[in-house]
Amino acid sequence: MGVQTEHEIMSIPKPPFHTASEELLYNIYLKIQNVDYLRESDISTLAKLNAILTDADLMKTEDILSAINAVKGNVPEAGNTLEKLFNIIQGLAYLKADDIDTLAELNAILSDADLIKTEDLQNAIATLKGNAPIVADTLEKIYNLLQPILSAWVQDGNNVGATKSIGTKDNFPLPFITNGIERGRFDVNGNFLIGYNGAAIGKIHLRTSDSLEANHAVYIEDPILNILFGITNSGKFFMNKGRSNLLLNGGWTGMTGVRNLILTSGTLGAKMVDTGSDNIIVGYNAASSSGGNPARGLARNVVIGSEAGSSDNNGTSYVDSVFVGYRAGWAIGFTSGQRNTMIGASAGATAPQSGNDHTLVGYDAQNARSNTFNTLLGSGTRAYNSLGDLISNGGGQSYMTAIGAGAGVRTPNTLVLGRVLNDQIVVGAESCNFQLPGTTANLGFNGYKFQVIRPGSAALGVSGSAFFRDGNFSITLGEEGNGAVKIHFGLTAT
Repeated sequence: MGVQTEHEIMSIPKPPFHTASEELLYNIYLKIQNVDYLRESDISTLAKLNAILTDADLMKTEDILSAINAVKGNVPEAGNTLEKLFNIIQGLAYLKADDIDTLAELNAILSDADLIKTEDLQNAIATLKGNAPIVADTLEKIYNLLQPILSAWVQDGNNVGATKSIGTKDNFPLPFITNGIERGRFDVNGNFLIGYNGAAIGKIHLRTSDSLEANHAVYIEDPILNILFGITNSGKFFMNKGRSNLLLNGGWTGMTGVRNLILTSGTLGAKMVDTGSDNIIVGYNAASSSGGNPARGLARNVVIGSEAGSSDNNGTSYVDSVFVGYRAGWAIGFTSGQRNTMIGASAGATAPQSGNDHTLVGYDAQNARSNTFNTLLGSGTRAYNSLGDLISNGGGQSYMTAIGAGAGVRTPNTLVLGRVLNDQIVVGAESCNFQLPGTTANLGFNGYKFQVIRPGSAALGVSGSAFFRDGNFSITLGEEGNGAVKIHFGLTAT
């Protein structure tokens, strides 16, 4: 800087200032002392500067900021400059970028200029506004107008930050279209319809358009097991086609067997079916086990009835068996009970069955647990073991048959008809009041324990006192009414 003359020094006002011009001049002086390209001599007199300040309509920086804030309003930080707001609305096809003039220029004016003429600021603001209506004449109003648009569902997804709804707020359905054609809809009652836009019959209403069997109305598939669930348009039903299992509210969850049909409502129902196959199991807790891991392989069984074909808590693995009736074949022993047929409520239920090849028909028909090859026909029939009971693990006995309600058999290779000392045994009966030869009264079957009847007459009759092993009995020979001959026998054991 050169040496200042006294005149030049006297030209610089100093505090206290008498006018705003003096203060402005002093501030300019402070700013330009170390600037080489702007000299104090460039402004020769206060009069020149005063003329500039007098002629120019200038605003202070705080006045400019107040004007800007009046335009900006209460816009949040995300939209507090025109540039930010411009970037927000770039993706909105229906609000074009050229609707807003050179936002960067206005931003530069507002940011870099310390002073600007009021008319220039007003012109810049007017240029920015363009022909915007009164409802959008400030950034705040524009921001508020854009809020519903910015929060709308858009292509390629949204960042919503919270659970949001999509749909209609008035009483109209919500259809879904592709290729300009409606493919599905939610109706006003919340029912979902596919391929149909009429009145829904259920919560999900599906209408197919192709009747070919190859096309499925419902198809759920797994990449490993192929089809898991399918209903064809012709009405065929598939469940787990790869393994052919149908389970409704039951079945062992880890089941890997095939071709099983399981319909059971109990939580333990079919819990013994794991690797097994070809089973039909129907009934509350049918084929059940209370064990923690009854991974058994039941195969080729028909089990029908509540708790039918169930086992102890060790599970079982019986095959080729038929259990029909409440608790038929109940509590079968571990890995046992093959080729058994048990029909009737509680048939084979008293003793935990462990034997094979039995046929039990009738309510409460019971077979000792260790027996094999026995047949019981009739309610309450029994086939005992060598100890004379059903429950213990006594010696198993085979080829025993008991026929008749309450009949019991205790000897292997034996056929028992009826109850000892209680039942009459009649073979070939035609009626219940047949008069036997040599009698004076119509005794029917009351006088004989064992009778063989042929049509029209008796072929053989044994009285109640007869005991073939040790006792008396008689044989009547000849035709009825023709002077029949009676032969009496007496047998005494020695």
